[in-house]
Amino acid sequence: MPQGTSENVAVYVHSSSVNPSEGDTVVHVADTKPSANVPPDGEASSPEIPPTSLQDARGSSLSSSISRIESTLSDNVFTHPPPSKYSYFVAAMACLNSCNLGYDVGSVGGAALLMQEEFEWSSWDLSFYVGSMNFFCIFGALNAGYICDMVGRRRTFSISCVIFITGILIQVLARAFPLAMFGRFLIGIGVGLGLAIDALYIGEIAPPSHRGHLVSFSEVALNFGIMLGFVADYALLDVGPGLDWRLMLGLGMVMPSILIVLSFTVMPESPRWLLMRGRREEAVAVLRKVYMPGSNVDGVVAQIEHHIQADFAADKHSSWHAIFCPTPPVRLMLLAGIGLAACQQLSGCESLIYFSPEFMRDAGFVTKNAAFGMTILVGASKTLFTILAALYVDQMGRRPLLFISIGGLFVFLIVMGLAFERESLAWLMVVGMCLYVAFFSLGVGPLTWVGTTEVFSTRIRAKAMSLATSSNRLIAGIVASTTLPLVQALTPMGFFFFYACMTMGTGAYVYVFFPETKGKSLEEVEEYFERVAAQAGARRNRKKGGNREGEQMYTAHTDGSNESEERQVEMIS
Repeated sequence: MPQGTSENVAVYVHSSSVNPSEGDTVVHVADTKPSANVPPDGEASSPEIPPTSLQDARGSSLSSSISRIESTLSDNVFTHPPPSKYSYFVAAMACLNSCNLGYDVGSVGGAALLMQEEFEWSSWDLSFYVGSMNFFCIFGALNAGYICDMVGRRRTFSISCVIFITGILIQVLARAFPLAMFGRFLIGIGVGLGLAIDALYIGEIAPPSHRGHLVSFSEVALNFGIMLGFVADYALLDVGPGLDWRLMLGLGMVMPSILIVLSFTVMPESPRWLLMRGRREEAVAVLRKVYMPGSNVDGVVAQIEHHIQADFAADKHSSWHAIFCPTPPVRLMLLAGIGLAACQQLSGCESLIYFSPEFMRDAGFVTKNAAFGMTILVGASKTLFTILAALYVDQMGRRPLLFISIGGLFVFLIVMGLAFERESLAWLMVVGMCLYVAFFSLGVGPLTWVGTTEVFSTRIRAKAMSLATSSNRLIAGIVASTTLPLVQALTPMGFFFFYACMTMGTGAYVYVFFPETKGKSLEEVEEYFERVAAQAGARRNRKKGGNREGEQMYTAHTDGSNESEERQVEMIS
Protein backbone atom coordinates (compact mmCIF):
# COMPACT_ATOMS: atom_id res chain seq x y z
CA MET A 1 0.00 0.00 0.00
CA PRO A 2 1.53 3.36 -0.92
CA GLN A 3 2.87 5.53 1.85
CA GLY A 4 0.47 8.22 2.96
CA THR A 5 -2.72 6.15 2.50
CA SER A 6 -4.82 5.08 5.41
CA GLU A 7 -6.27 1.72 6.28
CA ASN A 8 -8.19 0.61 9.36
CA VAL A 9 -6.59 -2.28 11.20
CA ALA A 10 -8.48 -4.51 13.62
CA VAL A 11 -6.38 -5.26 16.70
CA TYR A 12 -7.54 -7.93 19.14
CA VAL A 13 -6.70 -7.49 22.82
CA HIS A 14 -7.20 -10.81 24.55
CA SER A 15 -8.57 -11.10 28.04
CA SER A 16 -8.35 -14.21 30.17
CA SER A 17 -11.29 -15.79 28.37
CA VAL A 18 -10.43 -18.57 25.94
CA ASN A 19 -13.47 -17.89 23.77
CA PRO A 20 -12.81 -14.84 21.57
CA SER A 21 -16.46 -13.98 21.38
CA GLU A 22 -16.64 -13.69 25.16
CA GLY A 23 -13.33 -12.05 26.00
CA ASP A 24 -11.88 -10.18 23.03
CA THR A 25 -11.99 -6.43 22.53
CA VAL A 26 -11.67 -5.15 18.98
CA VAL A 27 -10.04 -1.76 18.53
CA HIS A 28 -10.02 -0.18 15.08
CA VAL A 29 -6.82 1.74 14.55
CA ALA A 30 -6.26 4.14 11.69
CA ASP A 31 -3.08 5.51 10.25
CA THR A 32 -3.49 8.55 12.50
CA LYS A 33 -3.52 8.67 16.30
CA PRO A 34 -6.11 6.21 17.71
CA SER A 35 -7.89 6.21 21.02
CA ALA A 36 -9.40 3.46 23.11
CA ASN A 37 -11.11 3.18 26.44
CA VAL A 38 -9.03 0.82 28.51
CA PRO A 39 -9.73 0.69 32.24
CA PRO A 40 -6.58 0.55 34.41
CA ASP A 41 -7.32 -0.13 38.07
CA GLY A 42 -10.95 -0.58 37.22
CA GLU A 43 -11.55 3.03 36.09
CA ALA A 44 -12.33 4.17 32.56
CA SER A 45 -9.68 6.17 30.83
CA SER A 46 -8.38 6.93 27.37
CA PRO A 47 -4.73 5.98 27.21
CA GLU A 48 -2.55 7.50 24.56
CA ILE A 49 -1.41 4.96 22.01
CA PRO A 50 1.76 5.71 20.05
CA PRO A 51 0.78 6.90 16.55
CA THR A 52 1.42 4.44 13.78
CA SER A 53 2.54 4.86 10.20
CA LEU A 54 3.50 2.47 7.43
CA GLN A 55 7.12 3.49 7.91
CA ASP A 56 8.26 5.01 11.22
CA ALA A 57 11.58 6.82 11.79
CA ARG A 58 13.44 3.52 12.07
CA GLY A 59 11.85 1.87 9.06
CA SER A 60 9.44 -0.41 10.97
CA SER A 61 6.73 -2.14 8.99
CA LEU A 62 2.97 -1.98 9.57
CA SER A 63 3.10 -5.29 11.43
CA SER A 64 5.60 -3.92 13.96
CA SER A 65 3.38 -0.89 14.49
CA ILE A 66 0.45 -3.21 15.22
CA SER A 67 2.63 -5.13 17.70
CA ARG A 68 3.48 -1.86 19.44
CA ILE A 69 -0.25 -1.00 19.71
CA GLU A 70 -1.03 -4.45 21.14
CA SER A 71 1.79 -4.05 23.65
CA THR A 72 0.65 -0.57 24.72
CA LEU A 73 -2.95 -1.71 25.15
CA SER A 74 -1.79 -4.68 27.21
CA ASP A 75 0.28 -2.34 29.38
CA ASN A 76 -2.87 -0.42 30.31
CA VAL A 77 -5.06 -3.50 30.70
CA PHE A 78 -2.80 -5.77 32.69
CA THR A 79 -0.29 -3.89 34.80
CA HIS A 80 -2.14 -1.77 37.34
CA PRO A 81 -3.74 -4.04 39.97
CA PRO A 82 -2.65 -3.39 43.57
CA PRO A 83 0.11 -5.48 45.16
CA SER A 84 -0.60 -8.40 47.46
CA LYS A 85 0.72 -8.82 50.97
CA TYR A 86 3.23 -11.26 49.51
CA SER A 87 4.86 -8.47 47.47
CA TYR A 88 5.46 -6.52 50.68
CA PHE A 89 6.94 -9.63 52.27
CA VAL A 90 9.31 -10.14 49.33
CA ALA A 91 10.35 -6.47 49.36
CA ALA A 92 11.00 -6.69 53.11
CA MET A 93 13.34 -9.65 52.63
CA ALA A 94 15.31 -7.80 49.97
CA CYS A 95 15.43 -4.72 52.20
CA LEU A 96 17.41 -6.66 54.81
CA ASN A 97 20.36 -6.27 52.46
CA SER A 98 19.89 -2.48 52.31
CA CYS A 99 19.55 -2.32 56.09
CA ASN A 100 22.82 -4.19 56.43
CA LEU A 101 24.60 -1.84 54.04
CA GLY A 102 23.21 1.11 55.96
CA TYR A 103 24.48 -0.28 59.25
CA ASP A 104 28.01 -0.38 57.86
CA VAL A 105 27.77 3.23 56.63
CA GLY A 106 26.43 4.39 60.01
CA SER A 107 28.83 2.47 62.22
CA VAL A 108 32.10 2.84 60.31
CA GLY A 109 32.50 6.58 60.95
CA GLY A 110 32.52 6.20 64.73
CA ALA A 111 34.45 2.93 64.66
CA ALA A 112 37.12 4.46 62.44
CA LEU A 113 37.71 7.31 64.90
CA LEU A 114 38.37 4.75 67.65
CA MET A 115 40.61 2.72 65.33
CA GLN A 116 42.55 5.90 64.54
CA GLU A 117 43.25 6.41 68.25
CA GLU A 118 44.28 2.78 68.79
CA PHE A 119 46.47 2.38 65.71
CA GLU A 120 47.64 6.01 65.51
CA TRP A 121 46.41 6.56 61.98
CA SER A 122 46.95 9.87 60.20
CA SER A 123 44.02 11.96 58.86
CA TRP A 124 44.82 10.58 55.41
CA ASP A 125 44.66 6.99 56.71
CA LEU A 126 41.29 7.73 58.29
CA SER A 127 39.86 9.33 55.13
CA PHE A 128 41.15 6.54 52.91
CA TYR A 129 39.85 3.77 55.19
CA VAL A 130 36.36 5.29 55.33
CA GLY A 131 36.06 6.47 51.74
CA SER A 132 37.91 3.71 49.89
CA MET A 133 35.06 1.25 50.28
CA ASN A 134 33.19 3.20 47.62
CA PHE A 135 36.03 2.61 45.15
CA PHE A 136 36.08 -1.08 46.07
CA CYS A 137 32.31 -1.18 45.45
CA ILE A 138 33.00 -0.64 41.78
CA PHE A 139 34.59 -4.11 41.49
CA GLY A 140 31.43 -5.66 42.88
CA ALA A 141 29.05 -3.45 40.94
CA LEU A 142 30.74 -4.01 37.56
CA ASN A 143 30.38 -7.77 38.01
CA ALA A 144 26.87 -7.56 39.42
CA GLY A 145 25.16 -7.51 36.02
CA TYR A 146 26.98 -10.64 34.84
CA ILE A 147 26.36 -12.47 38.13
CA CYS A 148 22.69 -11.43 38.25
CA ASP A 149 22.07 -12.67 34.72
CA MET A 150 24.05 -15.89 35.20
CA VAL A 151 22.88 -17.20 38.59
CA GLY A 152 19.73 -15.16 39.13
CA ARG A 153 18.78 -12.29 41.39
CA ARG A 154 18.27 -14.14 44.68
CA ARG A 155 21.52 -16.12 44.44
CA THR A 156 23.32 -12.82 43.96
CA PHE A 157 21.99 -11.77 47.37
CA SER A 158 23.65 -14.82 48.91
CA ILE A 159 27.00 -14.19 47.19
CA SER A 160 26.95 -10.55 48.31
CA CYS A 161 26.25 -11.50 51.93
CA VAL A 162 29.00 -14.15 52.08
CA ILE A 163 31.60 -11.69 50.79
CA PHE A 164 30.34 -9.03 53.20
CA ILE A 165 30.55 -11.31 56.26
CA THR A 166 34.09 -12.40 55.30
CA GLY A 167 35.18 -8.76 55.08
CA ILE A 168 33.72 -7.95 58.51
CA LEU A 169 35.48 -10.91 60.14
CA ILE A 170 38.83 -9.78 58.72
CA GLN A 171 38.25 -6.23 59.97
CA VAL A 172 37.31 -7.38 63.45
CA LEU A 173 40.47 -9.49 63.68
CA ALA A 174 42.73 -6.78 62.22
CA ARG A 175 45.59 -5.36 64.28
CA ALA A 176 47.16 -3.19 61.61
CA PHE A 177 46.12 -0.86 58.78
CA PRO A 178 46.85 -3.24 55.84
CA LEU A 179 44.65 -6.07 57.16
CA ALA A 180 41.86 -3.63 58.03
CA MET A 181 42.03 -2.30 54.47
CA PHE A 182 41.82 -5.83 53.03
CA GLY A 183 38.65 -6.40 55.03
CA ARG A 184 37.35 -3.07 53.77
CA PHE A 185 38.10 -4.19 50.22
CA LEU A 186 35.95 -7.32 50.60
CA ILE A 187 33.15 -5.34 52.22
CA GLY A 188 33.26 -2.96 49.27
CA ILE A 189 32.80 -5.81 46.79
CA GLY A 190 29.85 -7.11 48.82
CA VAL A 191 28.29 -3.65 49.02
CA GLY A 192 28.72 -3.13 45.27
CA LEU A 193 26.88 -6.35 44.53
CA GLY A 194 24.19 -5.54 47.10
CA LEU A 195 23.51 -2.01 45.88
CA ALA A 196 23.13 -3.22 42.29
CA ILE A 197 20.71 -6.03 43.15
CA ASP A 198 18.39 -4.53 45.79
CA ALA A 199 16.36 -2.03 43.78
CA LEU A 200 16.69 -4.17 40.63
CA TYR A 201 15.07 -7.17 42.32
CA ILE A 202 12.20 -5.23 43.91
CA GLY A 203 11.59 -3.23 40.73
CA GLU A 204 11.28 -6.40 38.64
CA ILE A 205 8.89 -8.10 41.03
CA ALA A 206 6.62 -5.18 42.03
CA PRO A 207 3.38 -4.16 40.25
CA PRO A 208 3.90 -0.81 38.45
CA SER A 209 1.23 1.16 40.32
CA HIS A 210 3.07 0.50 43.61
CA ARG A 211 6.63 0.01 42.35
CA GLY A 212 7.76 3.45 43.49
CA HIS A 213 7.08 2.98 47.18
CA LEU A 214 8.10 -0.70 47.21
CA VAL A 215 11.50 0.15 45.71
CA SER A 216 11.73 3.10 48.12
CA PHE A 217 11.54 0.61 50.99
CA SER A 218 15.15 -0.29 50.20
CA GLU A 219 16.15 3.31 50.90
CA VAL A 220 14.03 3.31 54.07
CA ALA A 221 15.87 0.18 55.18
CA LEU A 222 19.22 1.71 54.23
CA ASN A 223 18.52 4.76 56.39
CA PHE A 224 17.17 2.67 59.24
CA GLY A 225 20.43 0.71 59.07
CA ILE A 226 22.42 3.97 59.17
CA MET A 227 20.52 5.02 62.29
CA LEU A 228 21.16 1.60 63.87
CA GLY A 229 24.85 2.11 63.15
CA PHE A 230 24.79 5.51 64.86
CA VAL A 231 22.96 4.05 67.87
CA ALA A 232 25.41 1.12 68.10
CA ASP A 233 28.37 3.53 68.04
CA TYR A 234 26.85 5.59 70.84
CA ALA A 235 25.84 2.57 72.96
CA LEU A 236 29.20 0.79 72.64
CA LEU A 237 31.41 3.84 73.03
CA ASP A 238 32.44 3.05 76.63
CA VAL A 239 32.74 -0.76 76.62
CA GLY A 240 36.53 -0.61 76.55
CA PRO A 241 39.41 0.18 74.16
CA GLY A 242 39.82 -2.36 71.37
CA LEU A 243 36.50 -4.04 72.12
CA ASP A 244 34.30 -1.02 71.31
CA TRP A 245 35.00 -0.68 67.59
CA ARG A 246 35.18 -4.47 67.09
CA LEU A 247 31.65 -4.85 68.47
CA MET A 248 30.43 -1.89 66.40
CA LEU A 249 31.64 -3.53 63.20
CA GLY A 250 30.95 -7.15 64.21
CA LEU A 251 27.21 -6.58 64.70
CA GLY A 252 27.07 -6.02 60.95
CA MET A 253 27.22 -9.80 60.42
CA VAL A 254 23.74 -10.42 61.87
CA MET A 255 21.51 -9.24 59.01
CA PRO A 256 23.47 -10.77 56.10
CA SER A 257 23.42 -14.12 57.92
CA ILE A 258 19.63 -13.97 58.12
CA LEU A 259 19.36 -12.97 54.45
CA ILE A 260 21.49 -15.94 53.35
CA VAL A 261 19.02 -18.30 55.03
CA LEU A 262 16.01 -16.51 53.49
CA SER A 263 17.51 -16.51 49.99
CA PHE A 264 17.89 -20.31 50.09
CA THR A 265 14.46 -20.98 51.60
CA VAL A 266 11.56 -18.58 50.97
CA MET A 267 12.77 -15.76 48.69
CA PRO A 268 11.40 -16.15 45.12
CA GLU A 269 13.33 -15.48 41.94
CA SER A 270 12.57 -12.42 39.78
CA PRO A 271 9.83 -13.34 37.26
CA ARG A 272 11.52 -11.30 34.52
CA TRP A 273 14.77 -13.22 34.97
CA LEU A 274 12.82 -16.49 34.89
CA LEU A 275 11.15 -15.48 31.63
CA MET A 276 14.52 -14.55 30.10
CA ARG A 277 15.61 -18.10 30.98
CA GLY A 278 12.48 -19.64 29.47
CA ARG A 279 11.09 -20.76 32.85
CA ARG A 280 7.56 -19.53 32.19
CA GLU A 281 5.68 -21.68 34.69
CA GLU A 282 7.89 -20.55 37.57
CA ALA A 283 7.47 -16.91 36.54
CA VAL A 284 3.69 -17.27 36.41
CA ALA A 285 3.70 -18.86 39.87
CA VAL A 286 5.65 -15.90 41.34
CA LEU A 287 3.45 -13.30 39.64
CA ARG A 288 0.27 -15.00 40.86
CA LYS A 289 1.54 -14.47 44.41
CA VAL A 290 2.62 -10.88 43.78
CA TYR A 291 -0.59 -9.73 42.06
CA MET A 292 -3.99 -9.75 43.71
CA PRO A 293 -6.36 -12.68 42.99
CA GLY A 294 -8.32 -12.15 39.79
CA SER A 295 -5.55 -10.21 38.03
CA ASN A 296 -4.77 -11.26 34.47
CA VAL A 297 -1.31 -12.63 35.16
CA ASP A 298 -1.15 -14.35 31.76
CA GLY A 299 -1.49 -10.93 30.15
CA VAL A 300 1.33 -9.54 32.28
CA VAL A 301 3.54 -12.48 31.28
CA ALA A 302 2.69 -12.02 27.60
CA GLN A 303 3.58 -8.34 27.82
CA ILE A 304 6.97 -9.04 29.43
CA GLU A 305 7.76 -11.79 26.91
CA HIS A 306 6.87 -9.47 24.04
CA HIS A 307 9.36 -6.85 25.18
CA ILE A 308 12.11 -9.38 25.92
CA GLN A 309 11.73 -10.74 22.37
CA ALA A 310 11.68 -7.21 20.95
CA ASP A 311 14.91 -6.38 22.80
CA PHE A 312 16.68 -9.39 21.33
CA ALA A 313 15.26 -8.71 17.86
CA ALA A 314 16.51 -5.10 17.98
CA ASP A 315 20.06 -6.11 18.90
CA LYS A 316 21.13 -9.75 18.52
CA HIS A 317 24.50 -9.15 20.11
CA SER A 318 25.21 -9.36 23.83
CA SER A 319 23.56 -6.95 26.27
CA TRP A 320 26.99 -5.35 26.81
CA HIS A 321 27.05 -4.58 23.10
CA ALA A 322 23.62 -2.96 23.42
CA ILE A 323 25.03 -0.72 26.18
CA PHE A 324 28.37 0.24 24.64
CA CYS A 325 26.97 0.57 21.10
CA PRO A 326 23.56 1.90 22.05
CA THR A 327 20.62 2.66 19.82
CA PRO A 328 19.11 6.15 20.33
CA PRO A 329 16.47 4.88 22.83
CA VAL A 330 19.09 2.97 24.85
CA ARG A 331 21.35 6.03 24.86
CA LEU A 332 18.54 8.05 26.43
CA MET A 333 17.97 5.31 29.02
CA LEU A 334 21.65 5.35 29.97
CA LEU A 335 21.73 9.14 30.25
CA ALA A 336 18.67 9.07 32.49
CA GLY A 337 19.66 6.13 34.72
CA ILE A 338 23.45 6.28 35.00
CA GLY A 339 23.39 10.07 35.06
CA LEU A 340 20.86 10.16 37.90
CA ALA A 341 22.91 7.63 39.91
CA ALA A 342 26.05 9.75 39.52
CA CYS A 343 24.22 12.99 40.34
CA GLN A 344 22.97 11.60 43.66
CA GLN A 345 26.43 11.86 45.21
CA LEU A 346 27.25 15.35 43.93
CA SER A 347 25.37 16.93 46.83
CA GLY A 348 28.08 15.66 49.22
CA CYS A 349 25.74 13.58 51.38
CA GLU A 350 28.22 10.72 51.62
CA SER A 351 30.78 12.93 53.34
CA LEU A 352 28.25 14.24 55.87
CA ILE A 353 27.11 10.73 56.83
CA TYR A 354 30.59 9.20 57.10
CA PHE A 355 32.14 12.18 58.89
CA SER A 356 29.16 13.48 60.86
CA PRO A 357 30.96 12.96 64.22
CA GLU A 358 33.90 14.99 62.87
CA PHE A 359 31.64 17.79 61.62
CA MET A 360 29.74 17.88 64.91
CA ARG A 361 33.00 18.06 66.86
CA ASP A 362 34.34 20.87 64.66
CA ALA A 363 31.06 22.75 64.99
CA GLY A 364 31.40 22.89 68.79
CA PHE A 365 30.31 19.53 70.24
CA VAL A 366 33.71 18.75 71.69
CA THR A 367 33.04 15.55 73.66
CA LYS A 368 32.65 12.17 71.96
CA ASN A 369 29.32 11.48 73.64
CA ALA A 370 27.88 14.80 72.45
CA ALA A 371 29.17 14.42 68.90
CA PHE A 372 28.01 10.80 68.59
CA GLY A 373 24.66 11.67 70.20
CA MET A 374 23.98 14.38 67.62
CA THR A 375 24.56 11.88 64.81
CA ILE A 376 21.60 9.86 66.12
CA LEU A 377 19.40 12.91 65.54
CA VAL A 378 20.71 13.09 61.98
CA GLY A 379 19.98 9.39 61.42
CA ALA A 380 16.45 9.69 62.81
CA SER A 381 15.67 12.64 60.50
CA LYS A 382 17.02 10.75 57.51
CA THR A 383 14.91 7.67 58.25
CA LEU A 384 11.68 9.59 58.94
CA PHE A 385 11.74 11.52 55.70
CA THR A 386 12.65 8.44 53.66
CA ILE A 387 9.45 6.85 54.98
CA LEU A 388 7.49 9.93 53.86
CA ALA A 389 9.05 9.69 50.40
CA ALA A 390 8.12 6.00 50.15
CA LEU A 391 4.50 6.84 51.04
CA TYR A 392 4.08 9.67 48.52
CA VAL A 393 6.33 8.76 45.60
CA ASP A 394 3.51 6.99 43.73
CA GLN A 395 1.13 9.90 44.34
CA MET A 396 3.31 12.96 43.68
CA GLY A 397 5.57 11.42 41.06
CA ARG A 398 9.34 11.19 40.73
CA ARG A 399 10.24 14.57 39.21
CA PRO A 400 8.34 16.82 41.68
CA LEU A 401 9.92 15.09 44.67
CA LEU A 402 13.36 15.24 43.07
CA PHE A 403 13.12 19.00 42.50
CA ILE A 404 11.78 19.68 46.01
CA SER A 405 14.63 17.59 47.39
CA ILE A 406 17.33 19.34 45.33
CA GLY A 407 16.03 22.77 46.33
CA GLY A 408 16.13 21.84 50.02
CA LEU A 409 19.65 20.44 49.72
CA PHE A 410 20.88 23.70 48.20
CA VAL A 411 19.33 25.84 50.96
CA PHE A 412 20.65 23.80 53.88
CA LEU A 413 24.14 23.38 52.44
CA ILE A 414 24.28 27.19 52.54
CA VAL A 415 22.91 27.16 56.11
CA MET A 416 25.56 24.67 57.29
CA GLY A 417 28.30 26.72 55.65
CA LEU A 418 27.17 29.81 57.53
CA ALA A 419 26.88 27.87 60.82
CA PHE A 420 30.64 27.23 60.83
CA GLU A 421 31.41 30.93 60.90
CA ARG A 422 30.65 31.23 64.62
CA GLU A 423 31.00 28.66 67.40
CA SER A 424 27.83 30.03 69.01
CA LEU A 425 25.89 28.74 66.00
CA ALA A 426 26.63 25.05 66.71
CA TRP A 427 22.89 24.46 67.16
CA LEU A 428 22.35 25.76 63.61
CA MET A 429 24.76 23.12 62.32
CA VAL A 430 22.64 20.39 63.94
CA VAL A 431 19.40 21.85 62.56
CA GLY A 432 20.95 22.34 59.12
CA MET A 433 22.35 18.82 58.95
CA CYS A 434 19.06 17.26 60.11
CA LEU A 435 17.07 19.18 57.51
CA TYR A 436 19.71 18.54 54.85
CA VAL A 437 19.49 14.75 55.27
CA ALA A 438 15.69 15.09 55.52
CA PHE A 439 15.48 16.70 52.07
CA PHE A 440 18.01 14.20 50.70
CA SER A 441 15.84 11.35 51.94
CA LEU A 442 12.68 12.97 50.60
CA GLY A 443 13.77 12.66 46.98
CA VAL A 444 17.36 12.34 45.79
CA GLY A 445 18.15 9.45 48.15
CA PRO A 446 15.35 6.95 47.45
CA LEU A 447 14.26 8.12 44.00
CA THR A 448 17.70 7.59 42.49
CA TRP A 449 17.28 3.84 42.87
CA VAL A 450 13.58 3.92 42.00
CA GLY A 451 14.43 5.80 38.81
CA THR A 452 17.37 3.67 37.75
CA THR A 453 15.35 0.46 38.00
CA GLU A 454 12.56 1.97 35.90
CA VAL A 455 14.39 3.48 32.93
CA PHE A 456 16.34 0.46 31.64
CA SER A 457 14.84 -2.22 29.39
CA THR A 458 14.70 -5.79 30.71
CA ARG A 459 17.53 -7.09 28.56
CA ILE A 460 20.11 -4.52 29.71
CA ARG A 461 18.70 -3.78 33.17
CA ALA A 462 21.08 -5.90 35.26
CA LYS A 463 24.23 -4.71 33.49
CA ALA A 464 23.05 -1.11 33.22
CA MET A 465 22.28 -1.16 36.95
CA SER A 466 25.81 -2.36 37.61
CA LEU A 467 27.16 0.61 35.65
CA ALA A 468 24.80 2.98 37.46
CA THR A 469 25.93 1.60 40.81
CA SER A 470 29.58 1.86 39.75
CA SER A 471 29.20 5.50 38.75
CA ASN A 472 27.38 6.21 42.02
CA ARG A 473 30.10 4.58 44.10
CA LEU A 474 32.91 6.19 42.10
CA ILE A 475 31.55 9.67 42.83
CA ALA A 476 30.83 8.67 46.44
CA GLY A 477 34.40 7.45 46.86
CA ILE A 478 35.83 10.67 45.49
CA VAL A 479 33.53 12.72 47.74
CA ALA A 480 34.29 10.73 50.90
CA SER A 481 38.04 10.41 50.32
CA THR A 482 38.51 14.11 49.62
CA THR A 483 36.27 15.41 52.43
CA LEU A 484 38.89 16.24 55.07
CA PRO A 485 41.49 17.58 52.58
CA LEU A 486 38.79 19.69 50.88
CA VAL A 487 37.62 21.12 54.21
CA GLN A 488 41.21 22.08 55.00
CA ALA A 489 41.72 23.66 51.57
CA LEU A 490 38.41 25.53 51.25
CA THR A 491 37.47 25.99 54.95
CA PRO A 492 34.21 24.39 56.16
CA MET A 493 32.10 27.22 54.74
CA GLY A 494 33.76 26.92 51.33
CA PHE A 495 33.27 23.15 51.42
CA PHE A 496 29.50 23.47 51.89
CA PHE A 497 29.18 26.28 49.33
CA PHE A 498 31.07 24.14 46.78
CA TYR A 499 28.58 21.29 47.14
CA ALA A 500 25.67 23.75 47.01
CA CYS A 501 26.83 24.72 43.51
CA MET A 502 27.22 21.07 42.52
CA THR A 503 23.68 20.38 43.75
CA MET A 504 22.20 23.02 41.45
CA GLY A 505 24.02 21.40 38.54
CA THR A 506 22.34 18.08 39.33
CA GLY A 507 18.96 19.82 39.24
CA ALA A 508 19.62 21.03 35.70
CA TYR A 509 20.69 17.53 34.59
CA VAL A 510 17.58 15.89 36.05
CA TYR A 511 15.37 18.49 34.36
CA VAL A 512 16.81 17.67 30.95
CA PHE A 513 17.30 13.91 31.00
CA PHE A 514 15.07 12.23 33.58
CA PRO A 515 11.38 11.70 32.64
CA GLU A 516 8.37 11.12 34.86
CA THR A 517 7.80 7.37 35.31
CA LYS A 518 4.98 7.37 37.87
CA GLY A 519 2.37 4.67 37.27
CA LYS A 520 4.04 3.28 34.14
CA SER A 521 5.00 -0.34 33.70
CA LEU A 522 8.67 -1.02 32.99
CA GLU A 523 7.68 -1.79 29.41
CA GLU A 524 5.74 1.49 29.06
CA VAL A 525 8.83 3.41 30.18
CA GLU A 526 10.84 1.60 27.52
CA GLU A 527 8.28 2.63 24.90
CA TYR A 528 8.51 6.23 26.13
CA PHE A 529 12.23 6.35 25.30
CA GLU A 530 11.60 4.75 21.91
CA ARG A 531 9.03 7.42 21.07
CA VAL A 532 11.22 10.29 22.28
CA ALA A 533 14.23 8.98 20.34
CA ALA A 534 12.13 8.60 17.19
CA GLN A 535 10.62 12.07 17.57
CA ALA A 536 14.04 13.66 18.24
CA GLY A 537 15.55 11.94 15.21
CA ALA A 538 12.66 13.01 13.03
CA ARG A 539 12.91 16.60 14.28
CA ARG A 540 16.65 16.69 13.52
CA ASN A 541 15.92 15.45 10.00
CA ARG A 542 13.24 18.10 9.63
CA LYS A 543 15.71 20.82 10.66
CA LYS A 544 18.26 19.70 8.04
CA GLY A 545 16.71 21.76 5.29
CA GLY A 546 13.04 20.92 5.81
CA ASN A 547 13.04 17.85 3.55
CA ARG A 548 9.69 16.19 2.94
CA GLU A 549 10.73 12.83 4.46
CA GLY A 550 11.85 14.46 7.71
CA GLU A 551 8.58 16.41 7.88
CA GLN A 552 6.55 13.23 7.41
CA MET A 553 8.51 11.32 10.06
CA TYR A 554 8.19 14.15 12.57
CA THR A 555 4.44 14.42 11.96
CA ALA A 556 4.02 10.65 12.31
CA HIS A 557 5.67 10.62 15.74
CA THR A 558 4.33 13.84 17.23
CA ASP A 559 0.81 14.63 18.31
CA GLY A 560 1.46 17.58 20.66
CA SER A 561 -0.58 16.05 23.47
CA ASN A 562 2.26 14.92 25.74
CA GLU A 563 4.05 17.97 27.11
CA SER A 564 6.80 16.02 28.90
CA GLU A 565 7.74 14.15 25.72
CA GLU A 566 7.65 17.36 23.70
CA ARG A 567 9.88 19.11 26.25
CA GLN A 568 12.48 16.33 26.26
CA VAL A 569 12.42 16.07 22.46
CA GLU A 570 13.01 19.83 22.23
CA MET A 571 16.00 19.70 24.60
CA ILE A 572 17.82 16.72 23.09
CA SER A 573 17.16 17.35 19.39
